[in-house]
Amino acid sequence: MADETKPAAFEPEPMSEAPSLGAMSRSPGGLLDGVIARKYKLTKLLGQGGMGEVYRALHLTLGIDVAVKVMHSHVATQGEFARRFAREARAVSVLNHPNIVRVLDFGADDGLPYIVMEFLRGEALQDRIDREPAPLPLAEVREIMTATLGALSTAHEHGVVHRDIKPDNVFLADEGGRTVPKLVDFGLAHVDDRVDAGPTLTKTEMIAGTPDYMSPEQCRSLRVGPSSDLYAMGCVLTTLLQRRPPFEGTSTIDLITKHLFSPVPPLARPDGAEAVPDALERLRLDLLAKDPVERPATAAETASRLAEALDPGSLARRMGDREDRALHAERALRVAFEPASRAASKVEGARVGVVLVGAARALGDAHQQGLTMHGITLEPATATSEIVVVDAGDELEAAKAALRALAPGQRALVCLSHLDVERMNQLIAAGAADVIGAPVAVDGLAKKLGRLLRKRR
Repeated sequence: MADETKPAAFEPEPMSEAPSLGAMSRSPGGLLDGVIARKYKLTKLLGQGGMGEVYRALHLTLGIDVAVKVMHSHVATQGEFARRFAREARAVSVLNHPNIVRVLDFGADDGLPYIVMEFLRGEALQDRIDREPAPLPLAEVREIMTATLGALSTAHEHGVVHRDIKPDNVFLADEGGRTVPKLVDFGLAHVDDRVDAGPTLTKTEMIAGTPDYMSPEQCRSLRVGPSSDLYAMGCVLTTLLQRRPPFEGTSTIDLITKHLFSPVPPLARPDGAEAVPDALERLRLDLLAKDPVERPATAAETASRLAEALDPGSLARRMGDREDRALHAERALRVAFEPASRAASKVEGARVGVVLVGAARALGDAHQQGLTMHGITLEPATATSEIVVVDAGDELEAAKAALRALAPGQRALVCLSHLDVERMNQLIAAGAADVIGAPVAVDGLAKKLGRLLRKRR
């Protein structure tokens, strides 16, 4: 019998393997149309960041839309970030609150950790603020703040500190024609986690958060607690009332310096806007206190004060008692926020000691002449100098040594070039009352010295 062979045209072609999810994830949006865990088909890229991407997805079994957050493959191999991702999933999964995004599933597929959350329709609070030409009505401010504070209260009760409260992370979800604020993105959250009791996920020398909304202790990379979230809520409240955060800066270091040292500027409300009740302004300033112990104790207390501040009946009943205090507060604010030219009159004849460190100079003759016009005289520091300027050039270690050598009770302003977050933290830890980066503008130096001189005891 003759051999029967199939024509070449009928030979089966070798099967090509579908690319793995890990390979697909190497390009932005590369997972689009892929299927996670054999049940979540990724249909649209919603956003991306340093740790991963968020997709709209279809649950193939239930036929409903969900949101799937998938970690980048190159990040998933780094233990610290993988642990942070897992902590985010566990943190949100235990937080059952109508104003917190719900986590539905968590796992890993082809080495890629993923979190499945409810799919929200609507817009971020920041988009809502940007879309409006004027600040939101106070009634809407109250609804958004109350909902978010309720979410934070539940989070804090479960040992979760969000650490990245900002308008971008408050989502205004459309639920059947009703707007429901939802707190989202717990990626930077600190969690009292019994499952993962390993070392803290944020190194002490690193700063995590969004500079416009970070508390002073967060700026200094210190351990944060619920009060840090409340400080951020004070920044959010300010943004709601004036369409921008309390502090603005030309750089991250500039913003951090202001959170650490600068008094809170008064609200910048446009002409014709609703009047902000005195009680609401006091709450805002209390939330933005530099010292955590001076802020409201809890999110629940903050919500209670917010309700009282925006309750017309309560305001009317208490107006008589508050009138004198409001006048006193207004006068105090005027003194605190005077421009340097006016503040100088308050420190006329002040003498400030100078300690020179290293060879390079941050201050020169022009600074000394300019300060004289503000009523401030620079002279060599002595043990009796109450205020001291440490002119350090670029000598960080020498500046720290000079701070340690100060007499008891002396307050020091350090002028240092190449100032960054780490160097600033070191100076503060060494005892600096304030810092300023070189090159130094005379007006900026006068403002800082005037502030220190007015704080003399």
